[in-house]
Amino acid sequence: MIQALIWFLSIFFLIGTFTNGYGPQKIREEYARWGYPSWFRYVTAVLELTVALLLFFPASIGWGALLGMGVMSAVHLTLLHHHETLQSIGPAVIFALLVIVLWQAALPS
Repeated sequence: MIQALIWFLSIFFLIGTFTNGYGPQKIREEYARWGYPSWFRYVTAVLELTVALLLFFPASIGWGALLGMGVMSAVHLTLLHHHETLQSIGPAVIFALLVIVLWQAALPS
């Protein structure tokens, strides 16, 4: 079960990598509305790719979960700051799933 969750999260962050890296008009408009510079979506894409890769390798799952939690915290707080409360639910759920992964990774084998 935990392995399926890790795969889901890896794919989620890979999709985020391509979405932010490619930057369709909607994504670029959102970053501008939130006050981030246009290049910041590339920073987000690199962070998301790093999370996906760290989650892919068993030895680094804990680090991937921690970095992913940081990314999702930033997304969640950005959305709350801009009064986009409903949109902030998704990042909060992903954060909670990463907590489960981190907890499982910390358990002795």
